[in-house]
Amino acid sequence: MFTKTITFNKEDRDYLVEVNGNFVCYASSMYEAEKRASEYVCRLLDHPHFIPAVEVEETVVVAVEAVAIEVEEVVPAVETVVAVVETVAPITPETVARAGKIAIEKASRNPRWVRAIEKALKQLDKNTWAWYASNSVLRCKSATQSKTSHTATRTTCTCKAHARNIPCWHIAAARLLSNAQQVA
Repeated sequence: MFTKTITFNKEDRDYLVEVNGNFVCYASSMYEAEKRASEYVCRLLDHPHFIPAVEVEETVVVAVEAVAIEVEEVVPAVETVVAVVETVAPITPETVARAGKIAIEKASRNPRWVRAIEKALKQLDKNTWAWYASNSVLRCKSATQSKTSHTATRTTCTCKAHARNIPCWHIAAARLLSNAQQVA
């Protein structure tokens, strides 16, 4: 478990970022503060599938997160506003596998979704991806085209299969990661 604290200093107009009470950095925007805190947590966890923000080709207005977060409280002060954020357990291969087993059982009557879930489990293990937990957005490299990336949520995807109404592994993976947060 990690406690992420982002303090906005009204006087200096910057954000102080701490994780578990350890200073991480100063940031000029809330977006940058969230990003730096999440990158710090990824480094602590040695998260192998984290894609730095510079690799994202299109503009996606989300905070980079490899773990789920929930705002506990916002505490106003005279000169400072503090947001204390506690993360839930990180997504692990075990939690994804458990979510995959449950998903396959639920989709057992739809062979196309079962195949998409099975492919998602394989691709999440070997492919490069980034999970934006606050918005439930998955950004991943294509399994068939090396220079192509896709953005998927629980219901939409930028891939050709989804455009043809075929269940794609990207949506299945986004659902697995979303569910893995709850299984953790």
